[in-house]
Amino acid sequence: MQRRPAPRTAADKGLSDFLRFLYGIEDHLRRSKLESIISITASELAAAAERLAGSAMDTANRGIPTVIAGTAEAEKAAAKLGVEIRMLPV
Repeated sequence: MQRRPAPRTAADKGLSDFLRFLYGIEDHLRRSKLESIISITASELAAAAERLAGSAMDTANRGIPTVIAGTAEAEKAAAKLGVEIRMLPV
């Protein structure tokens, strides 16, 4: 049996509003996104699925294997993946 999510508290709502403020997400942007989601047609959804399926095969759009670990573990993972290690500045 699935549990229904609990109603959001005032603190949860306040945090969401604060994060939207920080990211510059205005109400009219949220409204237009919701309207576009609701009004999508079956053919638009199928076309989007086709694009996603096609891009999954495109090597330019693949993700980059990333390992966050100590040097020894990173070297082992890189050897298994056949990639070189790139140390990021911290």
